[in-house]
Amino acid sequence: LSSDRYYNTPLPRIPVKVRQALERELAPLPQYRKRMEANQKTFRTKRIANLPVEVRVEGSWVPGLARDYIGRARRKIAVKLEDGRSVTTHLGKVVL
Repeated sequence: LSSDRYYNTPLPRIPVKVRQALERELAPLPQYRKRMEANQKTFRTKRIANLPVEVRVEGSWVPGLARDYIGRARRKIAVKLEDGRSVTTHLGKVVL
């Protein structure tokens, strides 16, 4: 998406609004990946039940309590938010 060509082959034009939406969604991905690696190292040695965390939900950081890992890969966790909702989120969208 950073270039309009792929090995000298022109790519179809993406409308400006769609390109902006894609860039807004894709921009934080490298940061999420780094945070996931750091969290995997931290959470490997800690039990996460009732651990206070902040979770990125719909563009804002919301405090809550981590409940448990979801799945065998341990890349997602269940979090109970302060407002009572429960969410499942990627480990890269969680901070201690």
